[in-house]
Amino acid sequence: MKGFRPVFAGAATLSLMLLGTGTVSAASTSALTCSGTLAAPGSIAPGTYSSITVTGFCLGPPTGNVIVRGDVTVTKGAALAANYPAFTTTSPEGDANWLVKGDVVVSKGGTLLFGCEPAVGCVNTTFDTVKGNVDADGALGVILHSSIIGGNVNYDGGGGGVNCTPGFGPFSFGVYSDAEDDVIGGNLSVSGLRSCWFGEFRNIIMGNDTVTGNRFADPDATEIANNQVFGSLGCFNNVPDAQFGDSVQPPNVVIGAIRGECKPLSIH
Repeated sequence: MKGFRPVFAGAATLSLMLLGTGTVSAASTSALTCSGTLAAPGSIAPGTYSSITVTGFCLGPPTGNVIVRGDVTVTKGAALAANYPAFTTTSPEGDANWLVKGDVVVSKGGTLLFGCEPAVGCVNTTFDTVKGNVDADGALGVILHSSIIGGNVNYDGGGGGVNCTPGFGPFSFGVYSDAEDDVIGGNLSVSGLRSCWFGEFRNIIMGNDTVTGNRFADPDATEIANNQVFGSLGCFNNVPDAQFGDSVQPPNVVIGAIRGECKPLSIH
């Protein structure tokens, strides 16, 4: 479902152009806790932090660099838009570049938008890096674009349920997760998601890629295409089955074994 990727640009209805409201922290080398609401999101200033903990709704800066020496943690039910398209024709998009030297952890019901590019409604492409892992355990949604992840990426359970009920911001047409145009140094694992849509496109995955036991409401979901997998690729027990969908993408190129539903979608 192509329409899912640019819809975040329509989030002006949330009044998120108020970048100066909410909790604002000056650049520092200390730990930061960011909180905010949809009407008054917290904002994170460019700078260097020992760690960042998000407890509400928070936005990354429009420009500059955010360097985190430790982990970024999105707590239960919180949301971090590290990068984002412009919300109105006169407001900036979130183009800051992030370097996280630890892990990015998204807790139950949490939301993460990390990385931006035209495929998700941005004019510019960001260059974000996580040296550790991206670990989403029961997250509502994780949208990961144009980023370098040194370790593993794990989406374990969560989602908004097997429906496409409209939600806030990026989920205007239903909750979804994806991974697009990323370089992943370890494995990519997606299991137990219950959501509207999920897709993987144009990723370079140095380890294994497994997509198992997911349930999506959109019949065009579980789109797995045009990835380069240096380990093995396995897709099992997904509803719908892994497919090209309407992505108009070439097959996955896999160095290792190809198993399950992804066999007809892939070549050695």
